[in-house]
Amino acid sequence: MEKTKKMLVIIIFLIFGIVITTASIAEEASDTINTIYLKDGTAIDCDIGWVEKDTFYYRKYGGTIGISLKTVDIDRTYKKYREKKEEAERQPMVRQPQEEAESKVFIPSPRDTPKKQTGAGPFDTLIILFFLCAVLYGAWKIISRATSLIKRHIPPIWLIANSSLIGMVDSKQYHELEALRKEFQISSKHFPLLVYTSSNLGTKIIKRDYKSLKKLYPNKNEKYIPAKLLYNDMMSDPDLHIDEDKIPETIGHAMEAINTLDELSDFISRQEYLKNPDFYDSILGQRIEEIIGV
Repeated sequence: MEKTKKMLVIIIFLIFGIVITTASIAEEASDTINTIYLKDGTAIDCDIGWVEKDTFYYRKYGGTIGISLKTVDIDRTYKKYREKKEEAERQPMVRQPQEEAESKVFIPSPRDTPKKQTGAGPFDTLIILFFLCAVLYGAWKIISRATSLIKRHIPPIWLIANSSLIGMVDSKQYHELEALRKEFQISSKHFPLLVYTSSNLGTKIIKRDYKSLKKLYPNKNEKYIPAKLLYNDMMSDPDLHIDEDKIPETIGHAMEAINTLDELSDFISRQEYLKNPDFYDSILGQRIEEIIGV
């Protein structure tokens, strides 16, 4: 934000610099050539005259005429201007009649000879510059907002690499988990293992798998699906893993007290805690549990 403010201040100073420069140029060009002296001795009265490369242009009766610069007596033209300028400087400032003031001719020096004025004036330039600044600022805001939205909806790398987690946590949760990973400086490779350890995540997975098995075995009794879920969890979860020959007996004892899906989730959570109490008692483990929720 501070960088944006500095950029806007710099742009404003540049705008005013350009406006002031343009105004000074316009002021210097206020004197115009009204009389052109030619080398053949004749003179041309005009509204305004200017030089471009090897051509002397002048405007008269609403039209623009160009003559070769070789035909113009430059020394005489500017000599008359200098003489009239020196005479005007010597004379005191007096109020002249209207006709005399209108008949007085001013011819600029070569340094002040204006070129043909084209393009926008100072006010138009100011409007254009402000318009461009507004467009650039608007574009910058749109790009910033779009970038923020993209970052908000793109999952972190560790979540993309473990696609099975994508349906288990929403965008708010995985951004909070990513912030937690950075806070504890855990690598993207090892962080998913800690997330999978969460008992709350395990409960979500059990509920998801229960719905799938319920559709697959609609006629099975209420004990069959929880028992199958417990068996799958014992085979895949390191915290619950026991000798394979002991699994049927363990499941049989456990299912005596398990009658609902919630009771199954509580049983698995207790077993996971007993296997890995240090993780669940740590600040990191508690934070992961809070973020994932149920």
